[in-house]
Amino acid sequence: MQDLSWATRIHHRTLWIATANHLSSITAPLRSRIRILLLSQPGREHFEFVTTNVLTENSRQWGLERAVLTDISELGLQLDELGSTGQARTATLAAVTRWATSLRRH
Repeated sequence: MQDLSWATRIHHRTLWIATANHLSSITAPLRSRIRILLLSQPGREHFEFVTTNVLTENSRQWGLERAVLTDISELGLQLDELGSTGQARTATLAAVTRWATSLRRH
């Protein structure tokens, strides 16, 4: 996994936001100078939001209006059987690709 960090200018001050997959990868001197916020992994209640975003991203990539793509409910996704948002994303991409492929065959 990759750690990411970036800086943003706010009112002539630099605000640093750093992310890490594990606190052990941040040295003790740096940890003593920052506020640590622990964020939990998204749960099943977020899967529908993830799938909606995937469809929106796909429509942009394919140069289509979002309304042209099918509705999530028509993709036959079994969101309750998935274990992570990554799996929800992968399942949605596969389902919308199958849906689009079936349209080309007709």
